[in-house]
Amino acid sequence: MNKPSEQQPNPPRLETDPGSRAFLFIGASIIFSFIFTGYGVITLASGKASVWGIALALITVIYGLYGLAIVAYAYQKGGRKPVIAIQIGAVGFLIAYVFIVIMNSLIVSGLGIGFLAIGLWCNWIAVVKTVKKSPTAVTRKR
Repeated sequence: MNKPSEQQPNPPRLETDPGSRAFLFIGASIIFSFIFTGYGVITLASGKASVWGIALALITVIYGLYGLAIVAYAYQKGGRKPVIAIQIGAVGFLIAYVFIVIMNSLIVSGLGIGFLAIGLWCNWIAVVKTVKKSPTAVTRKR
């Protein structure tokens, strides 16, 4: 049996460096957020979108900016709040997206849905990996 001095502390100490994989997901999340925001802005600026197209563009811009804000908050503050916020935001965006697509009778390709799913997944993983190894998580008083 291990001596008490050799045992891992409970809870285990977190590393202060988020690591290269976390930065990879943060970078992907930022890129997807810019793509979401850019798509929405271009659609709004074109002036050729239907009412449902404008609604989809607005929701896409809002989620793109929301994703950036949550990743930044997770990196600075840590904690459980950013994880819950990104999950609620992703589910809300997906529900709104499906509702608008159904109401507008749009035909969406599997590639578009796949791209959307990868973007939402990257945002979620970036927040989770950032929060797990957040520098503030180590400095909090226990």
